[in-house]
Amino acid sequence: MSRIKIKNFGPIKDGYLENDGWIDVKKVTVFIGNQGSGKSTVAKLISTFSWIEKAIYRGDLDDSLSRQEIEDFMSFQRIHHYIKPDTLIEYEGDMMKIYYSSKTTPHFEKNWTSDHL
Repeated sequence: MSRIKIKNFGPIKDGYLENDGWIDVKKVTVFIGNQGSGKSTVAKLISTFSWIEKAIYRGDLDDSLSRQEIEDFMSFQRIHHYIKPDTLIEYEGDMMKIYYSSKTTPHFEKNWTSDHL
C-alpha cells in the first residue's frame, strides 16, 4: 500500500486533516469532494510519484533526480504550475519514499535490498 501527504499544491492548502496528513492509496481509492477541491490533483500526483518510484526501481532513472526533473514529470500531468513556494509532497510506496519540497533538493529513500533486483 502507498500513501501520500500534500501541502500547498494547487487547490490543496493544508492537506488532508486526518491521519497526520497521510492519504492511504489502496488498489481502489475513491476521492469525493466539491468541484475544484483537488481530487484530480491528488490522483495526478499519485500517478506521477508512483511512476517515478517504479522507474527508479527498474533502473530507468536513478535516485538523484533534481527538483526540476520531478517538476518536468509533473508537467506531463499538467500540474507543474500548481507548485507554490512552500509546496511539500511526501510519497511512500512499496519500494521507496520520496520527499519533494519546492525549497530543497528532493530526497529518496529506498525500501528494498539487492534481493529484490
